[in-house]
Amino acid sequence: MIELSGMYEEEIGLFLEWLARRERFVAFEGAQVVSEGGIGHIAVPLEFGPTFQGRRIATVGAPYRIPKVDLGNACCPHFSIGKITTGAEDIVFEDVPIVMHGHQGSHWPGCGTAQVFVAEGWRRGPSPHDRWSFGPAANSGGFTINAGDDPDDLDLPGKPKKPEPLPGAFGIRAGDDPEAMIRMMQAMSGLQGGKDDG
Repeated sequence: MIELSGMYEEEIGLFLEWLARRERFVAFEGAQVVSEGGIGHIAVPLEFGPTFQGRRIATVGAPYRIPKVDLGNACCPHFSIGKITTGAEDIVFEDVPIVMHGHQGSHWPGCGTAQVFVAEGWRRGPSPHDRWSFGPAANSGGFTINAGDDPDDLDLPGKPKKPEPLPGAFGIRAGDDPEAMIRMMQAMSGLQGGKDDG
């Protein structure tokens, strides 16, 4: 087990580079997280964890926030917060595991528990080849998100729904065929004109 609390900042930097060459990417405050119903970031500033170059390394229990979670339920979309729950058991800061790319957390919105994955770390940002597999959510049987996917093309539980047309003047709704409305208005004015003449 490696304890970071006894290391100088220069030693931490060398260690982060060593880990990155071994495909282990340490997460910092502000790192992106991908949830079942939205994208957010590890909250800043963190109160606990080692610092490197003015940024704090995330440890298990680090809070994150997702501005808009949409799982397709009546309470959605809504703001959500949670905590990272898994970490590297072999690398710790004051006996608390540090968080790396791929580690998980969970939050508890009004519509049920939702998973989250840490999507970036030291020397590694989100990649088009990343895949995150989620278990069953409130209205889904489980699904996978690829980082390069176009969110508008995905059939996710929280996929935006087409809004109901708003009623307008004379019962005309947004999205109605304007030509049909013009013909209807002309017909109505013709009927009214006939009544005035008679």
